[in-house]
Amino acid sequence: MKDELNIHTTPRNFHVDFFQLVSDKDENIFDYFQKVESEESGSSYSNQGVTRELWNLSSRSKPKSITGMLRKFRTSDLPEIGSIGEAAKELLLEEGQALIEFNYFIYYKENQILAWVRNGNGSTPNQFSVFLRSLWETNIKALPLIERNALKRLMSGKVEVKNFEVTLSKPTADEFHPEYDISKKALELVSSSGADSLSFKLGVKLKDIDNKGTWQEEAKGAAKELLSIGASRLKLEVLENGFEHPIDLIADRISSKQSVDTNGKYAPSASMYKMIDAAQSEKKEAIDALYKRDKKALA
Repeated sequence: MKDELNIHTTPRNFHVDFFQLVSDKDENIFDYFQKVESEESGSSYSNQGVTRELWNLSSRSKPKSITGMLRKFRTSDLPEIGSIGEAAKELLLEEGQALIEFNYFIYYKENQILAWVRNGNGSTPNQFSVFLRSLWETNIKALPLIERNALKRLMSGKVEVKNFEVTLSKPTADEFHPEYDISKKALELVSSSGADSLSFKLGVKLKDIDNKGTWQEEAKGAAKELLSIGASRLKLEVLENGFEHPIDLIADRISSKQSVDTNGKYAPSASMYKMIDAAQSEKKEAIDALYKRDKKALA
């Protein structure tokens, strides 16, 4: 009698973040994905020495959505391989090969929601939107979804921004065109200085400034722009009804932590998409709350 094959699985945690994909002309982004799926349009694009590719796209009717992966191909700065106590060896690739890093995602047609699985070695949603912009030659942005209470409080006329702290990594593309001066100057500085990131804090004494309206519009508008560009830290100190308190736009982003059984290295694609759907179901109430009045949650 043959011994049964025991497959050892290990639970692994993943974070799923939620964004809204929007275009300036309100184009049907779902149709763009389907054209890639049916091979009516290209699926890859190279920029600044990095090639990215939409891979294994698949349409679903319930819910109306597209599942897929964004693959990033690396041929330089490759990791080395080896064992403890031994010298590392170069990772050799055959001609035409590359190291592939990837992110799973699902695009839900309702409210244009992108559910994105984090991978520190892969791509960011911001890089994804730049890739789609180049691939489809249309201006697409990935707007982070923020818990309605935090966003509503920030944009309320009753809330005055005293200061905010920002940490911004150097963008990998030069295709951002901020509207607000704070965002423009921050982007120019981090891009031209040679630094990998920029951290700064801006603040005012509300009683001493002549035009509170201009500062409030600039501060709140820049906060939303910097969040969309990819700020990793964005905390505001605000005055509301006579009380000072913080609003943390990073902590208040709509996100879900999920667990998937893996074989020690990878989780099957079907399991990853099931996990993303579970995250979307978990956060559906928070997401739906953003669209009760506004079509674009962060536009």
